[in-house]
Amino acid sequence: MGRYPAESLSVVVSQKIIAPINEQIGNEFSAMLQYYAIAAHFSAEALPELAAHFHSQAEEEKQHALRCIEFLTDAGARVNSFSVPARGTSSAWKNIWHVRRAVEPLRARKNELCTPGCQ
Repeated sequence: MGRYPAESLSVVVSQKIIAPINEQIGNEFSAMLQYYAIAAHFSAEALPELAAHFHSQAEEEKQHALRCIEFLTDAGARVNSFSVPARGTSSAWKNIWHVRRAVEPLRARKNELCTPGCQ
């Protein structure tokens, strides 16, 4: 049993919201995958702080999806087979491009900006 008492949810949960919540689960997992892709990119570029940031964002999106799943199951509703919306590579890579454009000037000045012992 989750955090929501099933007897109270069965009255509260309207059938109208079950499909949109199922759709949102797919959206949350899609965002999670995009954040993981961005984290992997920055990890490969030897930018561990940015990689860690996007990894934590991915975990946050996963938690959102899991809360939706828990809500539906606690309410006695079905979690449908959801699909992760295809956003193509352009969405994730467009985000990487914008972040990279902002970071590159700082990366170029790393030795100048870092104190001794800074990586």
